[in-house]
Amino acid sequence: MTTKDLHQHNSFKNIDEFIKSMPSKKTFDKRGDLMRNLSDGNRLAILWILLHSTECVYNIAKLCNISSQLASSNLKTLKMAGIIVPERHGKEVYYHFSDTEDAKFLKSILEQLEKI
Repeated sequence: MTTKDLHQHNSFKNIDEFIKSMPSKKTFDKRGDLMRNLSDGNRLAILWILLHSTECVYNIAKLCNISSQLASSNLKTLKMAGIIVPERHGKEVYYHFSDTEDAKFLKSILEQLEKI
């Protein structure tokens, strides 16, 4: 894209720099897919819990006031997205945030929610 492709409304101080700094469509699509994990209230609550603690399915379900099966289903979704990782201790499986860039991105969003 060039400045010739846009209407000239003078809304940008330096349109060329703005175009260069704009993330790619692929980046926006990837972040959009990632943020869909925050669009479900149960997953949002689960992530908020895991922001503060490593927890098992049972405790997550009780804290969210949902069934263990629903908690497990949401945890599976978050795990498949690479946001959380399981860790087995005996019979129990505990979940915590992964150390990926995507997980760090979502953690920063959740930390902002605490300020609201």
